Amino acid sequence: MKTLIEQLGTKNKEFGKFQEETARHITQINENNQKQLKAQAAETAKHKAEIAALYEKNLKAAINSETASLNAKIEWSNKENQRLRSELEKKKSNFAL
Repeated sequence: MKTLIEQLGTKNKEFGKFQEETARHITQINENNQKQLKAQAAETAKHKAEIAALYEKNLKAAINSETASLNAKIEWSNKENQRLRSELEKKKSNFAL
């Protein structure tokens, strides 16, 4: 009977140690998970900032491209307008003669 009690006591001690180890292991896993979540959040924030910067850069490039295109059209329109005025002046002077 004493050996059974001793064995049961030994098994209880072993089980207690196992529970403590398991609790430490779970705590360590939770800490690691928290660190990973923080790292992922930081990485996500970094990527969001990079995407926002690229979006801004692309938007500015598109605006600059469209502005250049419109400026070229304005310049062409001004030259065409000048040509037509010159032609009109020639016709006026020919008509006046």
